[in-house]
Amino acid sequence: PGFTLLCLGCEAAREGARTVALPDPGPELRARYLGDASSAVYLIRPDQHVAARGTAREPGLGAAALARALGRDAAS
Repeated sequence: PGFTLLCLGCEAAREGARTVALPDPGPELRARYLGDASSAVYLIRPDQHVAARGTAREPGLGAAALARALGRDAAS
């Protein structure tokens, strides 16, 4: 239940959503979800749709995407 921040190939700060980190996602997940990128962060909605995708180098991505998904201004 709720939103999940899925971190592949990285660790991410908790940003208002449950966080699942796979620092070493393995070759199959890496090929399917990372391509040439070294890491990715996905915000997954409760209905399993991807609400946002970015890199671990984008601080605040999870919090901003969660605010947008919930219809709130990220600054509030």
